Amino acid sequence: MSPSIRIATKQDLALVLTFYHELCEAVEGTPSDCYWRRDMHPSDDFIGRLVADNSMYLVTCDTKIGAAAGIDHDLGHDYANVGWQVDASPQETVVIHLLATHPSHRGQGLARMLLDRLAEDARAQGAKALRLDATGNNAPAISLYQSEGFACVGTGEQDIHPDGGAPVPFVVMERVL
Repeated sequence: MSPSIRIATKQDLALVLTFYHELCEAVEGTPSDCYWRRDMHPSDDFIGRLVADNSMYLVTCDTKIGAAAGIDHDLGHDYANVGWQVDASPQETVVIHLLATHPSHRGQGLARMLLDRLAEDARAQGAKALRLDATGNNAPAISLYQSEGFACVGTGEQDIHPDGGAPVPFVVMERVL
C-alpha cells in the first residue's frame, strides 16, 4: 500500500507519541543527533497540543507512521533576529515543527512528500512562506530542505543539550511560496 498523508486525530495521540519517543531513542548519539530527548523536547504536551489543534500531519504506511510534522504560526524567540526573505505577519507564515521520518522508513521520500503537502496547504491558506529550523549538524535534513526550496536565513544557538553542555547551533530556513 502506498503512503498517504492525513491530519492526526485525538485517537492517534498515543501512536504519535510512540513515533516521537522511538525517534528520540533512534537518533541519540548518531551524527545527525538533533538532541531530541524523550520527556524534554519534543514534549508530550507540545505534541498533544499540535494533535488537539488539528496541526499534526502524518504520513502513514499501512498502519504505521512513517513521517510526521506539526505546523502553527508561532515563530518563538529563536526566530527574533532572523533576516527573512519575505515580510509577513505570523498569520501569513506556516512554521513547521518536529518534521521527522522514522528510521525504518528513511529513503522512501516521505519527508519530501510531507513538505510538498505542507506547502500546498499553506498556499491554499494564503501563506507567503514556510519557516523551520534544524540543528546545524543535521546535514541530511538541511540538504533535504534546500532541495525543497528552503534557504538559510539565519543561524543561532539553543540551550537544548541534554547534558547541560554547550549550546547547540541551529539554522533557520525559509521557503517563499
